[in-house]
Amino acid sequence: MMTKSEFIDRYIYTFEPDFANSNRDRILLEETLYQLFEILNDGIQYDVISTKERKSDYYQYLSERGPVARQQIVFRCAYILEKIYFYHPPLLQDPKLNFVELCLIVKNKSAMRHFSKILATALQNRQFPLTSEQREQLIIALAGWASDPQIRVAVKVWVFECFIEFQKESETAREVIRDLWELFSINPTPGMVVRLKQWYKKMAAL
Repeated sequence: MMTKSEFIDRYIYTFEPDFANSNRDRILLEETLYQLFEILNDGIQYDVISTKERKSDYYQYLSERGPVARQQIVFRCAYILEKIYFYHPPLLQDPKLNFVELCLIVKNKSAMRHFSKILATALQNRQFPLTSEQREQLIIALAGWASDPQIRVAVKVWVFECFIEFQKESETAREVIRDLWELFSINPTPGMVVRLKQWYKKMAAL
């Protein structure tokens, strides 16, 4: 089995056409999916653990890469994960992925785009059952993403799609979605105007 550093060099730093789909296929063919899970988990955990923990032997393969490379690793792993999810949706429920936990602690804003797209699609297709506690935790986390002015619009669009699903079973989500509607309605871009109209129709039909 290759080391995590070897995995990164083989899959994450391959600059080729159709990067994410190509590496999705290679990872599935070569049965290295769980290493992708591990590295994605490690990269996201690295941003929230203590300085002492970062210096441990376990995280050495990330420490030696430097801050810019570490964020690239997280983003590219998340991008490949998205491609694998749309190819094989059941992977989201694999306990080794810890997808809910990753959504709760991720700091990488590019990874948020892929996570929110995965989560919204899984909720819409009823592919990702959540406990009430998990749902409420995600509501709090994703509300933070949506209200952060530094988060890209694409992330906020997918987050709103998540809340359309959350509000079917959560009063908290119904309160948040009203706040998000007001927030997104302030000086909206032409693209957001289109989205707001689409969401209005979708929610009216519920």
